[in-house]
Order: sequence, then structure tokens, then C-alpha cells
Amino acid sequence: MMLNGPITVREATTEDIPFVRAMIWEAVVASPTLVTLDGIETMQQYEDHYWRIWYEHPDPVFVAIDATGHKLGAITIKPNDTDEPVSGWRIGIGVEAFARGQGIGKRLIERSLAFALVKNTMYFNIFVDPMNNQAIALYQHLGFVEVGKVV
Repeated sequence: MMLNGPITVREATTEDIPFVRAMIWEAVVASPTLVTLDGIETMQQYEDHYWRIWYEHPDPVFVAIDATGHKLGAITIKPNDTDEPVSGWRIGIGVEAFARGQGIGKRLIERSLAFALVKNTMYFNIFVDPMNNQAIALYQHLGFVEVGKVV
């Protein structure tokens, strides 16, 4: 499917959260290594808990849309620590299947990095399934380096 016009990345609103949740959950279940480590039920409980408290204490969330307003992907930016100000963030990202390979993930990550730069962030964490070669190539292209593996 062709995308309609220019792509915009904007801050998510509360109305976007069901879409964002679906995108992030799709990314979670598409990560067999991560699911094997914690189990699908534990991961679902974590996600449910996170989104329940998100409404009271929202973390940054961005959504990519096309010229018609159709949502194409989303990225969450969660504090990786309890420091104030936050010194590190971890991201969760999901892109609609029909929009993959068209720069949506790159645009979402670049927007997140711009947000973090303003906040003087020292680092980003991305947990990516080692079988997701397309995502790994994107992260490396954007300058991310592997610092460890979860086993």
C-alpha cells in the first residue's frame, strides 16, 4: 500500500493510546526471544499495568501519520531509571505492516532522539529480538551500538 503524502510525527493524544498499545503489543508478540524470557502472560500484565498508570503519569509517546491522518506507527519513550532529570530512556516502537520499509520507524526514532536531546539524555536502550534483522539494521544505521545481550 502506498502512503498518502508527507509523513508527520506528532505527540500522541489520549485518543491515540489504543493504537499505540496495539502497535507496541504487536512488536512484543513478534519478538519470540523476549516472549520466551518472560512469558506472554507476564508481558501482558506488564503492558496492562504500564498503560493504566500512563494516564496519570504519561511518558512521551509519538505517532506517525500520513497526509490523510491515517496512523502508521508509534513509539513510546519510557524512563530507564528514576533519576530526575531522567538520564536514560528505553523505547518501544511499532509500525503497521503495510508501512514498514518506508522510513516510518526511522522518522519515529529521529523524533524520539530529538526529544531526548533537549532533555540532555545520556543514553537510549532498545530491546530488540535478535531475529529482527530489519530493525537491527535500522538501529545500526541510526548510530545505535550493541552493548549487551539478554539471555
